[in-house]
Amino acid sequence: MLIDAFQPGQPADATLQFLTTAKSVSAPVPRMDIAAATDVGKERERNEDQFLVAQLGRWIHIESTSVGAPQELTRPQGTLLLVADGMGGHGGGDVASAVALDSFVSHSLLDMPWLGVGTDEGDKLMAADMTKFVAECQQRLIQIANRKHLPLKLGTTLTAAFVTADRMVLAHVGDTRAYYLRGSDLVRLTRDHTLNAALAEQAHADPATFGHKNILVNAIGGNADLPNPEMSSVHLAAGDRILLCSDGLHGCVSDLRIAALLGAAPNAQAAVQSLIAEALAQGAPDNVTAVVAFG
Repeated sequence: MLIDAFQPGQPADATLQFLTTAKSVSAPVPRMDIAAATDVGKERERNEDQFLVAQLGRWIHIESTSVGAPQELTRPQGTLLLVADGMGGHGGGDVASAVALDSFVSHSLLDMPWLGVGTDEGDKLMAADMTKFVAECQQRLIQIANRKHLPLKLGTTLTAAFVTADRMVLAHVGDTRAYYLRGSDLVRLTRDHTLNAALAEQAHADPATFGHKNILVNAIGGNADLPNPEMSSVHLAAGDRILLCSDGLHGCVSDLRIAALLGAAPNAQAAVQSLIAEALAQGAPDNVTAVVAFG
């Protein structure tokens, strides 16, 4: 004997509650005002910086079913902000940073086990996942350098921020920086993985007293060492303003000035424009990139 479990028009019950009642499934995500831009600067011939702004989520589109009507179910997970600053010269730097972004997007589509996972477990999964990712990305860069006959020092920084309703998780390699502004207080969330910063940390001194400002000790590619992603997280409050920027910005615009420009801007687009304009006014010897998100 066959029993019809569901008839169109029949009131839904708890047995098939998801398929018969859900038209969309959503998780809280920040309604953020986001802008990003990059500029070649005053002295470089080529822009080797790249940026990415993306919305991450999970979805299922039901094309046909014997239970209810076709529908699309979505679960937004958060916003991804990313800046990569390439190095390598002779056309290699822009290739390296572009490959890093391409690899991250591909990886995001295939394997991000920490998406939607609780805080502590998610942090552990993300740390392991990012370590795996940067190693795979480095191997890809080596293969591309060999195939395209580019310098083997081909490499890039990578700073990625995954932002949910009240939290930001960072994965960071190199000297691209992440900040947030809360009220009038600018908080730097990343360390520069440079030789002068490492020497200054050992000597408990100001990094400005050392040379080697542009020598990276942790990058994707660039040498035989495996990159070591620095992971961190911060709880966000309403009104926080997030900035990711390459060293072309923070290298010639002070944190004090960054805070003033971020705080004064009426929206994210205005903030990006004023930050890049300030770097250009200061000479901008390097490429300048800024990604800004207003919560």
